[in-house]
Amino acid sequence: MLSTLLTSIQTALSPVRGFFIVAFVPMLFFVSANVALLRGLGELTDAQLTPYVSPDGFEMAFAIVIISMAALLLTYLQPWLLTLLEGKHLPGVIRAALQRRQTDTLDALKERATAHFKEKNALKANAATWRDGIETLFPNGAAVPEAKAALIAELADTRRRGDVITREDISRLYALTSNTGTPSAMSVDEARKEMERVIRYAEDRSRYQYFEVQNQMQFTYPGDVYDPDPSSDNIVAPTAFGNIGRTMRSYALRRYGLDLDIFWTRFQKVMADDSNSKLFENLQAQKTYVDTAVTLFWLTVLFGLIWIPLLAAWRPDVTLFRVVALGVPLAAWALYHLALQAYVVFADHVRTSVDYYRFQVLQAFHVTPPPGTKEEHVIWQRLGGFVGYANEKDTFIYAREQQR
Repeated sequence: MLSTLLTSIQTALSPVRGFFIVAFVPMLFFVSANVALLRGLGELTDAQLTPYVSPDGFEMAFAIVIISMAALLLTYLQPWLLTLLEGKHLPGVIRAALQRRQTDTLDALKERATAHFKEKNALKANAATWRDGIETLFPNGAAVPEAKAALIAELADTRRRGDVITREDISRLYALTSNTGTPSAMSVDEARKEMERVIRYAEDRSRYQYFEVQNQMQFTYPGDVYDPDPSSDNIVAPTAFGNIGRTMRSYALRRYGLDLDIFWTRFQKVMADDSNSKLFENLQAQKTYVDTAVTLFWLTVLFGLIWIPLLAAWRPDVTLFRVVALGVPLAAWALYHLALQAYVVFADHVRTSVDYYRFQVLQAFHVTPPPGTKEEHVIWQRLGGFVGYANEKDTFIYAREQQR
């Protein structure tokens, strides 16, 4: 499962670095925030805190030991915290509400992609006709009427702002077939050049919008978003974090027929043995960023769950209550989105490792690399059936050169 993938990378990290960055520092921030709040409430004084900040005092050593033990417990909880952020272990009502939101978001993205696809094709079909009609729209020897000049100026300004120009926007200009009326200061050459720029920009922008939505779906949701057939990797997770996690397995399945739930630990060994590549080190570093953001997010949520109800019932300081009640949700929201961005980068590193190391994994199994993409799908599916599910029908003949 994906949790195995993440845990295997975490255990491969340097124990000291992983513990200090992922657990100890966030726990130290958590304790410091609680101490600062208690001081603001007047429950702790400088005299009470002095022994705990004295480098020679027993109290400081004891406090470091307690924080370290709490941080160690946090490292053991890290895989569970990751899966919790993916939407697992949540109460049914909360999970269902989050699932609906993710499904609606994906449906909206699909609709946007479909609309951009139609617009892209329509612009492409009309662009040649528009270009051929520029000379007719602005004939030599005739002045550009103010009505046409105004529309051209509007389209040109839209292009310079980087906003969307639709086919309806351009069609409005071509609907003005008359060249009579008050002449403008715009020349025919200027009008033709501007329209060439506008048409080219409208085509480029429509393609950009279509691929932007496509990439967003590919990087943040699993499966082939337009696949009508049922598939194990087309299931949406309850959270955005969980869906990003599922894109890694989906990518390998869709491109190569390779199931990362089965083969990831094999990839890890091959990457670790490759002394000429920094990919595994980068993967470990990015996993540290993900873990740190996730830990800070859950500690912030815990801080809010403890203090917001207490301050609401106690209310010794209304200003402090407002700061905590507003600041903690904002901080949790920011940390969650930070975790999402770190997870997107981490997932991209995993996809890259699949691209570069899949043949080395096959060689480690003494399986001859395939001659083409279709054969590769067959090999990974059969090898996955044999290794992952002990399917006796999925048999292989090992490479002879590997047996010598």
